[in-house]
Amino acid sequence: MRPTISPRAGAACAAVGALGIFLNNFRHPFPPADRVAFLRLIADEPHWAAIHFPTMFFALAALVGLVALADTLAEGAAASLARAGRTVAQVGVPIMLVGVAVDGYGFKAVADAWAAAPATERAVIERAADAIVWAETGLLHTWVAVFLGVPFVLYGAAVAASARYPRWAGWLGVAGGAGCLASGAAGFLRLPIDLPFPIFGTVDLAWLVLMAALMTRRERRAHLRGLGAPA
Repeated sequence: MRPTISPRAGAACAAVGALGIFLNNFRHPFPPADRVAFLRLIADEPHWAAIHFPTMFFALAALVGLVALADTLAEGAAASLARAGRTVAQVGVPIMLVGVAVDGYGFKAVADAWAAAPATERAVIERAADAIVWAETGLLHTWVAVFLGVPFVLYGAAVAASARYPRWAGWLGVAGGAGCLASGAAGFLRLPIDLPFPIFGTVDLAWLVLMAALMTRRERRAHLRGLGAPA
């Protein structure tokens, strides 16, 4: 079957998406646990929405890269695993987009309302902020498991089962995805386990950049073979 996205374009999207998410996270202030300090931090940050908005497009770029990667894994068990990973990722990314929108837009709106409100009305807004935090946290744990977790396990297994890419690269994807799946599940189920997903998420993003390089190299070699030149 003819690929729906060229490997070169998909590789570029994968690299841009992964690097964009990674670098943009450095712009995101670390939220304090205290609710008042949290609201004050967001209210005082004029670029809060602008920090989050690009992340949604980087996530979409990463998804395009994953779709293109699935197109290069077209035989046997690797094809089935990659198609399953692609399907789950296409569900996980929209959940992430909703979570990022709540974080970037919803929190900013509530924080600005809190900052502008009289002291006597702030307690009501703080309770509303608590509800939004709970909703956003649930979305966070969900997309960590469903986007950064399950798809990367499946894609990693597909790469490991394929003869097209180094097997070790596949197991690296499985490791990052399994860590994110465990972290998301533990957070959603409120288990007393500390599994910081940023560590495993960084492995996922590094794996995406690695696969982008491997896809580009494979495409270049195929092009050179088509020209009759040594690869």
